[in-house]
Amino acid sequence: MSLSDTSLKHLLFTTKRASISRVFINRAASFNSTGIFTSFAQLAPFNLKLIYSTDSGEISSRQYNVLRTILGSRVIKEKFSDASMGAILKTNVYDYRVLNKEKFDGFKVRLLGVASDSIELKLKKKSEDDATGELYGRGFNLGKLASTDSVDDEYWMKLDVHGKFGNDGCFYQYIYD
Repeated sequence: MSLSDTSLKHLLFTTKRASISRVFINRAASFNSTGIFTSFAQLAPFNLKLIYSTDSGEISSRQYNVLRTILGSRVIKEKFSDASMGAILKTNVYDYRVLNKEKFDGFKVRLLGVASDSIELKLKKKSEDDATGELYGRGFNLGKLASTDSVDDEYWMKLDVHGKFGNDGCFYQYIYD
């Protein structure tokens, strides 16, 4: 099943839960964040195994774990660009990391995952010493935008995403308030 973040957020905040259910949900979400997937607190009557979510930045990593618990299924988050015909970044099916306070170097940070299939990514930095920069990509699932200034001589396309690659190979987007 494929859902947007907005639909998942609506499900997250409109699900009525009793006090005892909240305890089970919090416990199961805690297990999820340590890598132990459990569905004993599943509230939804669905038999879903996998959900693809389009990332809009509305749901935190902690809320994603609660959603995994409520739905009893695994969730893959995908990041799209205006110029892409498919995802440019995606999380792993077994990725349950929770970012503490989701801040890094004073910026709000969001885990977007690794490069999707058939796309190459690079980070354009302002200087060599800088670890952060703007994400550029090229590959089969990227089209051309109306403006030609978003593509350079080697066909790297500007994706309008700022952040850095972590030691784990995942891209972490910086959100500027």
